[in-house]
Amino acid sequence: MRRAPRNVLLTLALCGVWWPISEFACGQPLDFINRIDVRFSEQQRFGFVCPRLRDPADPERPLLLTRDERGITNNTLVRIEGYEYIFGVEIPGVRYVREQGKLIKEVPIPGKDKDRSWQTAWESEFGRVRITQSVEIVLGEQTRLYDTALVKYQIWNRDKEAHTVGLRLMLDTAIGNNQGPAFLVPAAGGKAERVVDKMEVLDAKSIPDYVLALGGDLKDAKTTNATVGLKLQGAESLDKVVICRWPQNSEARWGGGKGAGDWAYEPIDKNPKAKDSCIVLYWPVAKMEPDAKRELAFTYGLGRITKEPGAK
Repeated sequence: MRRAPRNVLLTLALCGVWWPISEFACGQPLDFINRIDVRFSEQQRFGFVCPRLRDPADPERPLLLTRDERGITNNTLVRIEGYEYIFGVEIPGVRYVREQGKLIKEVPIPGKDKDRSWQTAWESEFGRVRITQSVEIVLGEQTRLYDTALVKYQIWNRDKEAHTVGLRLMLDTAIGNNQGPAFLVPAAGGKAERVVDKMEVLDAKSIPDYVLALGGDLKDAKTTNATVGLKLQGAESLDKVVICRWPQNSEARWGGGKGAGDWAYEPIDKNPKAKDSCIVLYWPVAKMEPDAKRELAFTYGLGRITKEPGAK
């Protein structure tokens, strides 16, 4: 019998379940327990925890996969005609969407499990550009467990004129009390597999299917590693991915530029006694024609998917 890949067995061991590879063939969930949970801040940032695993520093708390369980040190930035807006922050001219009097803020995604899916719609009145953020707990394709979060952004130009729009997301990674996990980056774009423990900028050609935030030694079956899925069938390709030090500012701007308020990338171990890592995902700043829509997506959790559930 063909053996399950090592990373699958490690993930299943961490979840407290061991199953032979033949069990995966049916495509059905092994159970209906969430191996990760999503928690939101008031401004609709999101963080991830493992409810069945314990924080090494506090056994009363679940294991964190982001520095803050509500994601307050993450942010999503939208760039419209050169102006930057932090998703979820309401300022004059930028607000959450209401439809038929209902606020579209952390509400169930239509047609999805209401206990495993949430969406928020936010719009710039300038240019009438709407961003809908959806977060859904889905089955990992190999593990068949609810251990993966699918995060999607739909950008919709509702204006009668074309607009230039881009989006970038900064995820403040952590594995429990390890605030500065290194990343295993698989081979891609002519580069060999490697562990990034300082800093690396990946251009579009060298972005792999996924990267792993390492909670410890890969050879240790008790180690928790978080998978960032970077390529999803049907979603727009990333333009750039950056692994670096968290910028010490949850309101950090675009990153890597020289504009006012921007931040320069720094190595994870700039302070060896306080390593601090993040991963930054960039989708292209592109011209959108009237009524055009763009679909952006990535995954995060203990597992990974390559296509949205239900997609053919």
